[in-house]
Amino acid sequence: MKKNQQLLFRSFHYSMLTVGLIVGLAAMPSDAGAELSERDVRSEGNIEYVSNADGSLTINFAEQSREVQPRFTRAALAADEGVADSHFRGDYIAGGVAGVTFQVRADATPYRARLVLFGAQSGRIWWRDIDIAPTGGDWVNVEVALSRNDMWDRNVFRTAANWEADLTDVDVIGLEIQPGSRDAQSYTIAEFLILDAAGSAIGGEAELSPLERELLDTFGVTSISALTAADRLQDSDGDGMKDWERILAEHDDSAYIEMFEVRNITATDEGVKIRFLARKGSVYDVYRAKTANLGDPDAFELLPAGTEIAADRTENKPFVDVDTQPGVNYAYRVYRLRADNNTPMGD
Repeated sequence: MKKNQQLLFRSFHYSMLTVGLIVGLAAMPSDAGAELSERDVRSEGNIEYVSNADGSLTINFAEQSREVQPRFTRAALAADEGVADSHFRGDYIAGGVAGVTFQVRADATPYRARLVLFGAQSGRIWWRDIDIAPTGGDWVNVEVALSRNDMWDRNVFRTAANWEADLTDVDVIGLEIQPGSRDAQSYTIAEFLILDAAGSAIGGEAELSPLERELLDTFGVTSISALTAADRLQDSDGDGMKDWERILAEHDDSAYIEMFEVRNITATDEGVKIRFLARKGSVYDVYRAKTANLGDPDAFELLPAGTEIAADRTENKPFVDVDTQPGVNYAYRVYRLRADNNTPMGD
């Protein structure tokens, strides 16, 4: 599975800020007024960095007093900083990298916005200034060719040969923004991608499996191991089956088989109530035996009311056996007859 692009607030060689915040870039929000998530907010001086739930990055510059000398600190972001196998690092020429693109939403014009590129061995820094104007809340796409003729820095110490050499050994590519006034201002960046000559993204967005997608939608993570203790206790429908168990059982066959059991046998005014882990689309039979007869191989009998019970969702499914006798103890077995593909199943 391919990995999501990431931006990291990074300390560049010339007095940038250092903030240890990694953010994965995902699809653009459909509305321009999407609220900012408070799950990952960091501050450094007069700059606030916000990792949004949609994967975008927001940089908020605070208003500065006009009674003191202004501090126009630059915010710097680097793609996949610290990721050893990142497609943002390495030989861009061999990898067919021809350009960079990102989307921006701005409420002001910065003093400076520029792309930056670092040569790994040479330590050279290349930059390309970018025009950003207030976007009125709309997303604007920016695309820049990785050609030295496309207004990349060309001073006397950075020759065409240097440029070609550094493109074969890229350490970092990223973005730098510096506020244009003392006023409060905000910039949001998303979809930071490198492109091939045809304009297609290299690396692309991660293609999540159904299990990863549901975990992401429910908990904001893509693996069971990343769940917090609180996540593991979450039971949205109160049926005794945790949300993560339901998701895992629905999408992982081996996990479902291991988790399958009759749970919570209780006596009620209506009869004996049991719960069993039912998987969406599957069909089940419920069998019952008197515990006094468990030594008999034919003790378990199919309950008429427990014949071919269909599950319309994955849950800790309740079944009430109303045909019971006071003072008699019972044992129950549940067999899954068919999965959602109508394949006969074992118990």
